[in-house]
Amino acid sequence: MLSSGFVSGVLDGMMLVATLAVMLFYSVKLALIALLITLLYTALQLVMLRPLKRVAEEQIVKSAKESSFFLESLRAMQPVKLFGRERYRHSGWLDHFVHALNAGIRLEKIKIVLQTLRGAMSGLQLVAIVWVGGHELLGNALSVGMLYAFLVFARRFSAQAQSLLVTLTEMYMLKLLPGSARRLECDPSCACHRTSGSD
Repeated sequence: MLSSGFVSGVLDGMMLVATLAVMLFYSVKLALIALLITLLYTALQLVMLRPLKRVAEEQIVKSAKESSFFLESLRAMQPVKLFGRERYRHSGWLDHFVHALNAGIRLEKIKIVLQTLRGAMSGLQLVAIVWVGGHELLGNALSVGMLYAFLVFARRFSAQAQSLLVTLTEMYMLKLLPGSARRLECDPSCACHRTSGSD
C-alpha cells in the first residue's frame, strides 16, 4: 500500500508539474489563477486534516471496542446466561455500537465537507478562468482554440492535484493504525484486554 501510494504520488507530482508548464506556456495569468485556487484548496484540506485524523482514530478505536465487547460476550455466553446478565451485556454492546456509529457519522460529515470544498474550488476555478480568459480573448491575447485547450489542461491540472492530495492524505492516515493500537493497549476499559487475558 505504501509503495504503490508513493509511486502514484510521484507520478501525479510529475504530471502536475508538466501540466503546469504547458499552462504557463499558454497564459501566465490564467495559469497563476489555476495555481492559486489549487493552493487555496490545498490549504483548506490541510486545515481539515487534523480533525479528520482525530475523528478517524476515534472511529477506529470505538469500532474495535464494540467488536471486542461483542466477541467477549459470545465467548462468555454460558456464564452470562447462568448469572442472568444478558440484559446488561446487551445494553453494554448497544452503548459501544452507538458510540462507534456516531464516530462513523462524524467521519462521513468531514468527508462530505471535503467533497463539497473540492466541487466549490473546481467551479470557482472554471468561472475565474472563463472570466479572465474572456477578457484575454477580447484583447486578442488568446484565441478561442487556445482558451479551450487551456480549460482542458486546467481541468487535468485540478484533477491531478486532487489525486495527489488524496494519495498523500491516505498515506498520512495510515499512521493512525499504530496510534490506535497504542490507545487500545493503554485503555483499561477495552474488553480486548480481558479477552486476551482469559486465554
